[in-house]
Amino acid sequence: MSNQTVVVIGGGVIGLSTAYQLARQGVGQVILLEKERVGDGASSRAGGIITGLLWTEAGVAARQIALRLYRELSAELGPYGYQFNVVGCLN
Repeated sequence: MSNQTVVVIGGGVIGLSTAYQLARQGVGQVILLEKERVGDGASSRAGGIITGLLWTEAGVAARQIALRLYRELSAELGPYGYQFNVVGCLN
């Protein structure tokens, strides 16, 4: 384990994911700063999908990685986490 301190600013989906992965990898002390409730900002209300790379080779690969990570996180958190369901996407 490292003796570094890492500060992550923002408790939305990206900030939480970053802090979680840093802590899992043992980078040292991880501090999350959020001025409001964690996970209650724009990330929690997003209804759209950014589709710039959706059907490119890189986009497909990124979605496959994300799907694997969501499943791993759901299994790792168990009863303290969330239920992950694949529901698809309409274009």
